[in-house]
Amino acid sequence: MTDNTGDSDFSRRSYVKLFGSTAGSIAIAGCGGDSNTSSGDDGSDGNDGSSGDGGSSDGDDGSSDGDDGTTTLELQHWWTDGGGAIGMEELQEGFTEKYPNIEINDNPVAGGGGTNLQAVIRQKVLEGDPPSTWQDWPGANLQDYVDAGALKDISYIFEGEIEENYGDGALLSARAGDEENPYVAMPLNIHRVNNVFWDIASVEEAGVDMTSIGDPREYVEVLEQLDGELDIAPLGLSMAVPWTILQLWNANLVGLHGVEAYEGFQNGDDVTSEVEEALEVTQTQMGFATEDASSVGSDAARLKLPQGDAVSLMEGDWAAGNLFAAENYEYGDDWGHAPYPGTDGVYTINTDGFPYPKPNPTPDATDKWMEWVGSAEAQRRFCQPKGAIPCRTDVDMSEFSELLQNQADDYQSGTGILTLAHGDGVTPQQGTSLKNAMARFRDQGNVQATAQSLMDAMTL
Repeated sequence: MTDNTGDSDFSRRSYVKLFGSTAGSIAIAGCGGDSNTSSGDDGSDGNDGSSGDGGSSDGDDGSSDGDDGTTTLELQHWWTDGGGAIGMEELQEGFTEKYPNIEINDNPVAGGGGTNLQAVIRQKVLEGDPPSTWQDWPGANLQDYVDAGALKDISYIFEGEIEENYGDGALLSARAGDEENPYVAMPLNIHRVNNVFWDIASVEEAGVDMTSIGDPREYVEVLEQLDGELDIAPLGLSMAVPWTILQLWNANLVGLHGVEAYEGFQNGDDVTSEVEEALEVTQTQMGFATEDASSVGSDAARLKLPQGDAVSLMEGDWAAGNLFAAENYEYGDDWGHAPYPGTDGVYTINTDGFPYPKPNPTPDATDKWMEWVGSAEAQRRFCQPKGAIPCRTDVDMSEFSELLQNQADDYQSGTGILTLAHGDGVTPQQGTSLKNAMARFRDQGNVQATAQSLMDAMTL
């Protein structure tokens, strides 16, 4: 395949050198699902774009100009159901209206919370045959691709109104989590990871004010009070997969010791005592989870609130989608939301976006897709059904839910940091090691050993 931009300055050997030893760990499981595996029938055969004619570059798949003057953009993603699927439909519809001569070859790969798609993409990149673009988590999750020279510098697309209207956290994510990198991806939406949700009737019965909890240790005291006053579990939590525990610990670290400790941990500084204290709090909180916490997935854990099986929930704001969808369960009347205790003023960011691979089969069309994704109109179309806020700060939020309007205000006024649990703030190797450490912590409960494993992971 030939890249018309002239950026083919790397070889397959460099990919193999970088990716070969970590082929199973490029993808970091995140908010979209309950599996950390990259296998499955729904993401590994020729019908999903991992092989066969759908991923070729000979022109039959539309990756080059057709006789009728049209160009086909090959687009891969894992948004196959729920709000993500609706948002993607809206996003593509708006693009087609704007660029009627560009057809979209929509080639999704479902399953694995994104890991199935990431395995397909990794193979295509290794073969020098990537799609025009694909959905991924920007931030440090893309650093291996940056190191391999597999992503294009798209600073020319950001210059001007996109760069001026994106928040700092989204811009850092677009640079693969490192300000020394060029822009290599276009973030589309932002989820906030540091949230607490609660069932209003339950906390009122227990005499608890969830909005006045000062830090994670006070949250533990509230969980103890809820446990003593009510017959249902104080906390909804899935421990079947380790990323949920990592996510909770990340929130506790920031809630107890602030952004400085988080950044110190991320940079490999010695913050052992802070890490251990956050683990101790996390371990105590795990003891207040529902009895089936070790076997239920994250979606099921979120539904513990409307089902009356749990009082509170620490989750990313994608959990609001589960709560909004619950029958006769209304925001403000039946369930509430606030920043996670101790993290008011901090916005822990998880983004979705589209990297720009090189070589690229359709550089002109891919440029236009990136420009479209970075526009206010595209983000308005996508983010409303997805239940996320736009990366741009100039999008009219009047049609968004009250919760998302509040989140947007907090994002614009707060300090943005990239999540450790979903790939934005850590490389794939680091993320895998962090999750493995949390899996051992769940099973063995050794605070000191886990703290050392977490610290060691950040040196990879």
